[in-house]
Amino acid sequence: VLLESIPVFIFPFSVYIVYHSCHSEEKCPPCTYLVQKWCMGRHELRSNIPCYLTDISCGLSCDRMLKCGMHKCKRICHKGECLIDEECRQPCTILRLHCNHPCMSPCHPSLPCPATPCRSKVGG
Repeated sequence: VLLESIPVFIFPFSVYIVYHSCHSEEKCPPCTYLVQKWCMGRHELRSNIPCYLTDISCGLSCDRMLKCGMHKCKRICHKGECLIDEECRQPCTILRLHCNHPCMSPCHPSLPCPATPCRSKVGG
């Protein structure tokens, strides 16, 4: 059996030739050659990843700064934007003027902290 063409894959820093077995399907099956790939959040360079996989998660917290500029994304390593069509709802950590407890209202980056009584428990 002759191979009419041998797939050659060119990536930014490597070139490799993959010798696949002949197959009867018209379309080639996914490439299972093991390569190194960055996870979606670029936290880790993962090894032994089949070439055809594109969305690799390392399982770590995303940790990208959110648009509010005060909080980091808490989602597990993901592709795309952190908050799609949403605003940050994490608690505000700005300290109150009179008691030094955090505001704790939902994030409000362009507004001053609301003038509400502090609800932090005092003493124990």
